[in-house]
Amino acid sequence: MKARGLLLLLLVGLAPACGRDDQVSPDFGAACSEPGDCSPGARCLPNPEWPNGLCTQDCEVDTDCPSSAICLQTDNDGMACLYECTSTADCEFLDREGEAGSWSCTEFTSGPMTRFACAGR
Repeated sequence: MKARGLLLLLLVGLAPACGRDDQVSPDFGAACSEPGDCSPGARCLPNPEWPNGLCTQDCEVDTDCPSSAICLQTDNDGMACLYECTSTADCEFLDREGEAGSWSCTEFTSGPMTRFACAGR
């Protein structure tokens, strides 16, 4: 019984580390309504394509982005770092309180390559 309680405590303690919201910051991932809401060197992708705005960074290749992101060509906002995903559940951490379902795992195609990243629905 003691071991089970210790295991449960360990799993509960690790649960927040599994989420990605610890990676949201004014450098990358925070909500924004204007460039000044983001860190110097970052920019604000506008609402509604990016619900509540999204602080991001310009990029040319994936290595220009944080480890949880990839560099993609957006329709209207040029090359930008976006959170990589495999399902919409991977994007839920970007939903703001009271706005569940604002983000989805979206297909981006560039030439022969298709990749998936979080974007507005």
